Amino acid sequence: MPWKITLTINEPSGAGNIVEFGEQLNASNGQDSSDIPAPPMPPTLPAITAWFETPFPLPFDKLINEFKLYPTASATWNLTILWLPAPGNITSTNITLHWDPSEILKNPGQSLFLYENSTILTNMLTTQSYSYETNSTPHQFQIISQNHPSNNTSEQNTIPMLPLIIFILVLFMVIIIVLFLLYRRREKSRLSENKISPTDELKSDALREKILPTFEENTSQELEKKKSQISAKKKSPAVKKKKSQASAKKQKTSPKKRKR
Repeated sequence: MPWKITLTINEPSGAGNIVEFGEQLNASNGQDSSDIPAPPMPPTLPAITAWFETPFPLPFDKLINEFKLYPTASATWNLTILWLPAPGNITSTNITLHWDPSEILKNPGQSLFLYENSTILTNMLTTQSYSYETNSTPHQFQIISQNHPSNNTSEQNTIPMLPLIIFILVLFMVIIIVLFLLYRRREKSRLSENKISPTDELKSDALREKILPTFEENTSQELEKKKSQISAKKKSPAVKKKKSQASAKKQKTSPKKRKR
């Protein structure tokens, strides 16, 4: 938004002056109705005279009010300040500049610096005064404003959507591939842990060949032993006697059944 700064200049003896500058919608970067020429030198001393140097024709080559077109990407005001001491005074004095940056602070991206001899003296947006010592020598300052609109900055910093989408897809594919490789590596490790090596298989076969004949031999021996025990029981006198008694008893009971 348009802005204006009133610069108040004073020194301890009471001398002072006021100039104004800024950017306005109805102004131009050339000479226009918003520019006010500086008055002649004051008749009474001590005094402070101040003006903005311009390339405009007289009397607009020295202005106490200089406004430029808003908005302007970069603007410079050439400020000259001269202290005129009282007659016979050869001492120096301290000049202080005061300003209120509240209006320009409403513009995001705006900067305003006070220079002298291409050296930055102060940031006029973060400070409200500047003092310096002087005698009757004029001091020439430059006030430089630069405008960096926030919308342009945001457009420059905006990431295009298509490269962003491609980046996300590539990143997703890389993650999938990494997860797949990790899964295969884990499965391979698990199988290698459970797999029997050829040496182990040979050892197992050898052990089986060694144990199986012994087991079969023992089993056959047990069967033969049981068969011999059964055969011996059948041939024993007690078993034969029991069989004969059972046969005789059966023969006695058989006629009774027939009579019935």
